[in-house]
Amino acid sequence: MKTAAESCLKILRQKKERLSEKRDVTEFFCKFVILLLFLLILFGCVFQIVPVSDDDMKPAFRAQDLLFAYRLYRDPAASDIVIYDESGTLHAGRIIALPDDTVEITPEGTIRINGNSIEEPDIYMATPVCRNGIEYPVHLSEDEYFILGDNRTAALDSRKFGPVKRSSIKGKVIGALKKGGLNE
Repeated sequence: MKTAAESCLKILRQKKERLSEKRDVTEFFCKFVILLLFLLILFGCVFQIVPVSDDDMKPAFRAQDLLFAYRLYRDPAASDIVIYDESGTLHAGRIIALPDDTVEITPEGTIRINGNSIEEPDIYMATPVCRNGIEYPVHLSEDEYFILGDNRTAALDSRKFGPVKRSSIKGKVIGALKKGGLNE
């Protein structure tokens, strides 16, 4: 009789262990699904990862670097690096002029905002006027920004297609994962 009772207890313990293992697996999958939903919401609404497709922002960012942008960005400021949409393509660029500013780029490559030349310590080249680009001076309306790439001789930016509407700015760049590391 004792062996039958022990056998029953052993069977009950095994069933309890299997049930506990099933609960552990179910709990793991529930937590995993919650984590995935959290990440989808986080990167679907708050942050964005954008691969750099060109060298418009060289040397700051190069083609194939990954940029991390904050989508809930509300107050664009001069010198902010932003992600913006131009004709269905995402670009990275630096805001140099804000709404109601007047922008002029001289034939010598000097940028003037509201009649004053600006200093850009991070830019190592003159800013040429683009052939077949816009005509200067340009007065920005209340929802327009003038955005330039750091690679001033080769960037496709506001010199070519004009001011960028606020609604086209998709986020502020808050970080980057450089493909080649920091030394390139």
